[in-house]
Amino acid sequence: MRKILIIVTAIFLVSITNFCNSKNNANTISEKLKPISKTKINVPEPSGLYFEERTNSLWTVSDESSKVYNIDFSGNVINSFAINGFDLEGITFINDTTIAIILERAREVVFLNSSGKEISRFSLSLYGKPNSGFEGIEFNPNNNHLYIVNEKVPCLLIETDLKGNIISQIKIEFAEDLSGLCYDKAQNELWIISDESKAIYKCKTDGTLIQKFAVEIKQIEGIAINFKESKLYIISDPEEKLYIFNLP
Repeated sequence: MRKILIIVTAIFLVSITNFCNSKNNANTISEKLKPISKTKINVPEPSGLYFEERTNSLWTVSDESSKVYNIDFSGNVINSFAINGFDLEGITFINDTTIAIILERAREVVFLNSSGKEISRFSLSLYGKPNSGFEGIEFNPNNNHLYIVNEKVPCLLIETDLKGNIISQIKIEFAEDLSGLCYDKAQNELWIISDESKAIYKCKTDGTLIQKFAVEIKQIEGIAINFKESKLYIISDPEEKLYIFNLP
């Protein structure tokens, strides 16, 4: 009996140690990412970023001008249009002709056509400080759901359908704040950025952390990825710059 107890205790201790190590490893920075290029963009206070594969271009929004911008990789504006709303903070595409953006203070998701005409909108009953609301949005074409991140107090990963019904609401504790996200449809994973933590996180769609990468960029406000070319794009709000990385 004593021998059995010793074996069981040993197995238990090994399991606990492995569990703790796995948690610590998940919070350990895998590496510090260095950009391969950076470019000034002609957008005031850009926030949110989306890579459109069809046109090989980027989309962002401005909380200063209340406009949506389509830009090239040299920072030039291809097209822009104004939005009925203010405090724009994130952008994604539902399909080739439908865009979704978020309004932070109003806690609203607005659907537009590619010319900027509003199709519909919905709001979520999430209360908090006006300037600590929605910061990023992404569409999952595998299930037609949206992922939305709430900046802080609390940091939340929210999943909704296209009508605004909440599927899940997960509190995120691995970052000081959340400022944007990108969805990998092939791996069913999310890439989330944090302005205050100066980090990029790869995680599962349930918020489980997989990897953490450090970046030395002031106030990162948007992330997009070209998975075919293995390029990662980050946008800085105060610098008004686009940073390009090799995808780790």
